[in-house]
Order: sequence, then structure tokens, then C-alpha cells
Amino acid sequence: MSTKKTMTERIDIQREKLMQAQNELKRLESLEKATKRKERDRRIYRRGAHLESLLQDTIRLSDARFYTFLERTTANSFGRKILSELLSKQDEEITDISTDTVKAASAVTTINRTDISGETGDDEESEIV
Repeated sequence: MSTKKTMTERIDIQREKLMQAQNELKRLESLEKATKRKERDRRIYRRGAHLESLLQDTIRLSDARFYTFLERTTANSFGRKILSELLSKQDEEITDISTDTVKAASAVTTINRTDISGETGDDEESEIV
């Protein structure tokens, strides 16, 4: 009997590999969705708990009245203005951190070697890219 696989056998093997890869992809996508859902749930719980700790009287409100309270106090021009200011500050902080990181990386990439006697060897200065 020949040790060579027939074309049909090779096709079946590739189909099996494809099915395994598709199942692995589904598993990973499901895991990613679950992770995102857990992160969202944690954020909602954390923020809701913080809101209740600041405004303890809201605990006594029904869900409908609590939603009305939130809409009237936050979903208005004043609330949007505060949110816009906070987002702007956050964006500025991220930009500052990014700029500082780039500056630090630039400083690190420029190497100025000093020999033991303390003399600077300008000819040894190099830049790492």
C-alpha cells in the first residue's frame, strides 16, 4: 500500500484543520466579548456605587424617579458643559503624557559616552533609532 495520501484524504485533513481554526476563533471571540462585558459591568457597579455614596437619598427612589433625577440634573446644558471640560482636561493629560514619553525616549536614544577619566567623547555619540 502506498504511503502517499490521496487528494481526498488531504482535503479532509485541511477541512478538519479549518474547522478547528474556526472553532478556536469562535472561542476567542466569545472570550473577548465576556471580558468586555465584565469590564463594563465593573465600571457600571463602581460608578453606581459611587453615585449612591454621594447621594444616599437616591437609594429610596424608584428606578423611574432615579432616571428622572439623573436626566434633570446631568443631561442638560450644564451637565454637558462639565462633561466637556472634564473630557478636555483628560485629553490634555493624555497629550502631556505622550509628549513627555516621546521626550524621554528621545533623551534615552541619544547616548553620550564618557570614559573613566570623565572626558566626553563626542565622536562616540550615537543615536539609536
